[in-house]
Amino acid sequence: VQQTIATVWCEYLKIAEAGLDDEFFDIGGDSLDLMSVVAELKRRGLEVTVRQALENKTIRELAAAIAPAAAPATPVSLAAEYLVRLNDGAGSTPLFVVHPFGGKIDCYAGLAAGLNDVCTVYGLQAPFNFNHDLRFDTLEQLATTYVEAIRYVQAEGPYHLAGWSAGGTIACEIARLLEERGESVDYLGLFDAPPPGLLVETQSDREYLLTSARYADAAIRTKIADVVLPDELEASLKAVAGLIIEDEGQSRLTRGELETALRFGVNFCRSHGTSRQARLTLRGTTTLY
Repeated sequence: VQQTIATVWCEYLKIAEAGLDDEFFDIGGDSLDLMSVVAELKRRGLEVTVRQALENKTIRELAAAIAPAAAPATPVSLAAEYLVRLNDGAGSTPLFVVHPFGGKIDCYAGLAAGLNDVCTVYGLQAPFNFNHDLRFDTLEQLATTYVEAIRYVQAEGPYHLAGWSAGGTIACEIARLLEERGESVDYLGLFDAPPPGLLVETQSDREYLLTSARYADAAIRTKIADVVLPDELEASLKAVAGLIIEDEGQSRLTRGELETALRFGVNFCRSHGTSRQARLTLRGTTTLY
């Protein structure tokens, strides 16, 4: 198992060798590489999940986690799959950080490391990273799914939440839902995020799609700015996914994975742009960074 993992890491990260205790992100990997590696390990017969690969950062740890002799995993709710432990922190109250618009949580790696002696940090990663095509029309629907994930780890408050950029917007909605259910949110940290209640300008689905696409391919917005896209959203998703794949070397996702990721981005923009988020009153501390 260790040899298979090492071989795949080297192939996808284009490195000569990987040590058993080298951490994936320290030797050049990123979130998209991780998804490709997990898919390849599955093709080679290893039963591994994205969550396992994120939580077990070295070859030695990952091999032990997916070894055939390992104890059967406890059944996990679908929503709880989106929650990834980012450190081995101490403390009784964990911090839950929510992904920004791009859907990844590796942006919180430094924060989690810095808080290792303070608290456990869990990251909420967007469902499309697990090839789950979560459909939602409102921020409340998305946040409800994330509340389910959080309460799988921590059944009752007080809760500590944080989010960067769009993650802050989602964290506010999570906090509102928890308070409505009678729970307390003692801390809400917003990193470069708008305060709740701010009206967001509504744009067209085309603009939402272009915004989503640039997270998969930074250059794609310029390249397709003048391209005529179909009026129907699903057809546009397929067209843009195809253009990203044609842009040699830019995409490490399959067409289906790209379409799922783009759809999530459009749904988020729609849900954020079509309704004003409710103002939020918390009994705990809210900090704007």
